[in-house]
Amino acid sequence: HLTVSQRYQPIEENVWHKFEISYYEGRSEVWMDGVLWFAYQDPHPLPNGKVGFEIRQTNDENFVIYFDDISICKLDAPFAPLPTPES
Repeated sequence: HLTVSQRYQPIEENVWHKFEISYYEGRSEVWMDGVLWFAYQDPHPLPNGKVGFEIRQTNDENFVIYFDDISICKLDAPFAPLPTPES
């Protein structure tokens, strides 16, 4: 387990968001709704392994998060976000 960033980023509630997470040649990126949200270049990349999600609950007892349509695939080139319906 390696934590590379911790920050509070408010997200509009009760709205579906499109997250895209990529890892290619040591570079991790997180995109939300087509906008780069976070990027990190690992100076010592780990070998292939497992993927995990960690969501930290706020003080709100009614905190709920849903995931839908999760896909995992191998990248042969740096990631480019998919267009959103609005773009």
